[in-house]
Amino acid sequence: MDSFLASPLEPNRFPLNCDMHTLACFRRTMGKDDQEILDDLLYSVRHHWPFRENAAHLTPLELLLMTMMVEQRKEMVRLMSLVERKP
Repeated sequence: MDSFLASPLEPNRFPLNCDMHTLACFRRTMGKDDQEILDDLLYSVRHHWPFRENAAHLTPLELLLMTMMVEQRKEMVRLMSLVERKP
């Protein structure tokens, strides 16, 4: 799986490019295991990205972080329901 940060960015979206560049620099400082976790998080929110125009009041990084939190919460709820079903 490729990193979300490796995908081409829109040339006319300067703030997005700056945020993604900053995030890519941060990613490079991480160990390989942590990079894979970050890539998984970013990959999990890719389907939210087309809706970013509806949240124009948020910066691209805020939108990215919010959608990552939503996806993580969904996973927590799924796992909690599995634990509750165990006899």
